[in-house]
Order: sequence, then structure tokens, then C-alpha cells
Amino acid sequence: MNKNSLIIAGVILLIVILGLSFSGRSNKNSISPITPDIEKVSGNTMFPVTADAKDVKKLDDTTMNYRSNLSLKEVETFYRDTFTGQGYAERTLNTVSNDTVLSFVFDKLASEGSSDETIVVQATVVQDYVNVNVRYEKVQ
Repeated sequence: MNKNSLIIAGVILLIVILGLSFSGRSNKNSISPITPDIEKVSGNTMFPVTADAKDVKKLDDTTMNYRSNLSLKEVETFYRDTFTGQGYAERTLNTVSNDTVLSFVFDKLASEGSSDETIVVQATVVQDYVNVNVRYEKVQ
């Protein structure tokens, strides 16, 4: 997949997630806002959130979404520092970062344990906040 295809796919995913998150559907998947401490979201993955996280929603067993008032650059720095500090390596070939969209992938280093753990972080600027989506993907 070329870089433009990845960008388009990321933007489409974020638009769909935003539509589902704010469409007035039942909030049975809502979870309480969590602190910047790492919070268990699913049985086999833990995701940190920024200290100002709002409207944190568990979308399924591997995905969560929330809003932040931090800048996109601050969200990027937060996740890069956090995940590299936890033994993940950024897959820079997949990183897309500009003034309105952020998408990057972190792989668990083989020396730190399983090498099939991948975390995808995508964020986009929406009016006066940043919508953040974090998900766990199993590498085949």
C-alpha cells in the first residue's frame, strides 16, 4: 500500500469512528473517563490516555476513542514517549503527521516479549478538540 492510500484509509476510518461516536447512538459502550495512568481496556491490551481525556468510549474489545484539548503535536508526543517507554518501536514507514491528522503504529520489540503486538494510534483535529482513536491489532 502506498503512502497516499494509507492516508486516505486513515482519514476514512477516523470519519467513520467520529460518526459512530457522536451520532446519538446508545452509550452502552461508554466507560468512565480515565486518568493518565494506564487503564486496562481489554483482556490483553492496555492503553494510556492523555490527562484531559473526555468522552472515553470503548468501541469494541480492542479499540477506544476519546477527545482531548491538547494539540495534535502534544498527543503525538504523549503517545510516542509513552509507547517507546513501554518497549514498543514506532513503525516510522507508517507514520503520517500533519496539522490535522496523525496516524502511527507501534510494534512490541521482540526482546520485550511477543512481537505480534501492534498498537495503532490515529487522531484528527475536529473543531476545537482532537479526536483520538487507539486500537490493538494482532499481526498475522
